[in-house]
Amino acid sequence: MSTDLQALKRAVARVRDPAAAAGAWLGSAFFIGEGLALTAWHVVAPVAAAPAVDPAAAALRVRLEFADIGHDTDATLLAHDDAADWALLRCAQPPTVPPLRPAAVVADNADWTAYGFPGLVAQGLVVHGQVRDAAASQAVRMPALQLFCQEAAAGQGAPLHGLSGSPCVVDDRVVGLLRATPQGSVLDGQGRPRPVTVAGTVWACPVAALSGARLPPAALPLPADWFGPPPRSDFLVVRSRADAQAKRRLLSVASAVRDKLPGQALGAPQALDAEAAVASEAALLDATRWLCEAQVAVFDATGFEPAVMLLLGIRAVVRRGVTILSIGGDYAVGDPLGVPFNLMDANIVAHSARQAQLLDERLHPVPMLLTRIVRALEALESPHHVDLPVYEAVRRLPVARRGVRPPEDGVLVLCSFDPGYQQRNWPVLSEALKNQWENLKARLASTATPAGALGVARSFELNSPQLVSRAIYEEMRRARSCVVDLTGWSDAVLFELGVRLVVSRHPTACIVERQAADAETDPARLALLRLLVPETLRYDLGQDVLVEPAWGCAYGPNATLATDGPAGGSLYRCVSEAIPVEAEPAAQPVFLELLDSAQLFAREALGSSVKPVGLYPGNARLTALEEQAEFDRLLAAFLFIRHRHGDLPADAGARQALRRSARQLFERHPSRTADMPPGLRQEIEAVLDQPE
Repeated sequence: MSTDLQALKRAVARVRDPAAAAGAWLGSAFFIGEGLALTAWHVVAPVAAAPAVDPAAAALRVRLEFADIGHDTDATLLAHDDAADWALLRCAQPPTVPPLRPAAVVADNADWTAYGFPGLVAQGLVVHGQVRDAAASQAVRMPALQLFCQEAAAGQGAPLHGLSGSPCVVDDRVVGLLRATPQGSVLDGQGRPRPVTVAGTVWACPVAALSGARLPPAALPLPADWFGPPPRSDFLVVRSRADAQAKRRLLSVASAVRDKLPGQALGAPQALDAEAAVASEAALLDATRWLCEAQVAVFDATGFEPAVMLLLGIRAVVRRGVTILSIGGDYAVGDPLGVPFNLMDANIVAHSARQAQLLDERLHPVPMLLTRIVRALEALESPHHVDLPVYEAVRRLPVARRGVRPPEDGVLVLCSFDPGYQQRNWPVLSEALKNQWENLKARLASTATPAGALGVARSFELNSPQLVSRAIYEEMRRARSCVVDLTGWSDAVLFELGVRLVVSRHPTACIVERQAADAETDPARLALLRLLVPETLRYDLGQDVLVEPAWGCAYGPNATLATDGPAGGSLYRCVSEAIPVEAEPAAQPVFLELLDSAQLFAREALGSSVKPVGLYPGNARLTALEEQAEFDRLLAAFLFIRHRHGDLPADAGARQALRRSARQLFERHPSRTADMPPGLRQEIEAVLDQPE
């Protein structure tokens, strides 16, 4: 079947940078329906890297010119994949043309056609060729379709710059997006180097790379035939702003680990760029859902960047899973590393090139990460497994300490402990918030400090007998009033902010020193400021504390905090719907908790010796109590399952646990089972007599 060339031309557009000079364009794109267009990521990446013309704009914007139908429209970036090199755009005014449709498969030697706008041909150019290697499109780490292009191979090899993002069509169906060509150079008639395509080879991003891609909610609805069912979301790689090569390194390590996992326990690792995750509220909400879903999450903690730390704080609350930090750059395990104080116990590995060069094979990034993940997945079987120091601290609160602290109890302050901040900012912030606390108590006709009041308290100032870390996470959940100062961009503060935003339904006052915010140029930090800190919460240290309005907006009798957006509770509401309830402590079957606690006191045989239970096995009385504790818990588990689930439980887990408890009662405690009432002993024996 031949290609309908006119239909192809109508669906293809030039991609322009709205801020660039007239006449220059970036590449090509094509319409796929539902108001969406596709192009190559490297076509629009220069616009993403350039300083924003409008600092308030949260999304990358380009101009699409559908030349064959005379239609122009703005388009905003919805999602992209820098490794596969595709970008999805939403058109402000979609063209009224039939959308291009994808092909599920493509064969070697198939004839293909593409149309786009190379820099030397303003009216558009049609190119042809054959598919050389279709199997490469199925590669997990770097999917690519190898093509041969007749025009690129003719003469000295015509340069195809500008055709990037063009649709590669076989029998009227798109099989990929043109992305790159190997290039050399020749001298023109005046002795100047001119780029040429080598051997007519062209690479395309295959349609298979888009199938099942993770997209933000703003991308819906989607053309169903372009984006298939979402991939398994149980293995997430959160990437920092590192260059493309460094990003690929961590994803490559994770992919190699997944290939070596026994029984393929996880799906292919899915990449989440932290900087893109904070570009908008929709992106942050979607990232939060992914963090809820993933059983394993590996964070690129190189530099402990603000966006990464915020997502790590969210992860610490929402999932008791496997969470591992990996450091890149020049770091190797054992080097000095300035770890935020609230992550001192975190699981840290390295994925740097230097780490890979170490002579000890066990310390290579792949086996090191593989070992950590395998052991952590095994440890997940126990309800006592902890991967980050937050999950249990915000859940297992005694009933007397679960109530919300009202504003008149005081305000929890999360801020930097850097000496410069402590000398310059904290004295002003402390005085201002104490004034607001007094104003609040006066408004309530009470100047007395409530018993057990929080006051204006930072982490080490909490009046609690608990460990400092547990006390502060508890207060993040309980305190209705919380002020977070982003000035200085402390890594610990960003982690704590992530925790606060998903552990409390109440608004959080994110503040920043105005002068520092005005001088900020980092894209991720600017995005966080746009998301979290309104103008009313940007303070001026030069103003008298009684005059500066930001303090009263953040806390006090006249506080004005948003009740929507990430700081207003939207992340908390998102997690309440997305959290995997089966992983929550309340969902843990009682019999498993009983068996797990019994295991804590069990003597396990190891070869010809027996491993002791407690710390002091020479104490005969203690040893007897430990053995009795194991027996009582095994018996409790057996009786619970029998009376709760019946003689032959329908639930496979309960059935296995029933047999396990019965077997261990006889194997571990023959004297105690012999002293049981005959009827009870017969019940246990009957379970063991049942077929597996």
